[in-house]
Amino acid sequence: CFVAFMYEKFRKAEKNESGAVMKSSTLKFDRNGFATIPNVFTGENYSIEFDLKCSIAAMIMMIGGPATIKNPSEPFMSLWLDSGKIFLIHNDDKKLTSLKTDKIVDLEDWHTIEITRKGNVIELIVDDQFVKGTIESGHVIKRSDMFVGGRMINDGKMISMRGCVRNFKINGAEIMSFNVVGTISETC
Repeated sequence: CFVAFMYEKFRKAEKNESGAVMKSSTLKFDRNGFATIPNVFTGENYSIEFDLKCSIAAMIMMIGGPATIKNPSEPFMSLWLDSGKIFLIHNDDKKLTSLKTDKIVDLEDWHTIEITRKGNVIELIVDDQFVKGTIESGHVIKRSDMFVGGRMINDGKMISMRGCVRNFKINGAEIMSFNVVGTISETC
């Protein structure tokens, strides 16, 4: 279990360490940390958008849980990069839905990612490629922290991506304040 100190600590230094609240539209992850957005509620209709530049396979974003893919215990949604493709996994207590793009993302370029849920339809758009699936209507992810760039897993170990996220939006509102766990920086 991790504890992120939620006190206001803003520094202009390039690296932000655990407990800091980072105010930036760009986050750089070097496998040593991740960011959280506290107390997010998505409901049955939402949109999450951001730009991504990722250099290795990793978890990009997750909301809900705590759960593992092998034994999901609560509704969650996660986004992963593996073998150059973006995967979205959504668990709603009754059904595990997995979406992936066929497009291989170029790891050196920025890519626009959008996840949209309208009722029981969930959509993943990576640049210009669109995939969608259906989920059980009425099942929503409870209010939860949103993890960006990684998260804590069993035995206090961290999974974290190497890459950058910028222009993060939830329902059209840009998120400019992230709680830091580990170490991340503001430049990419």
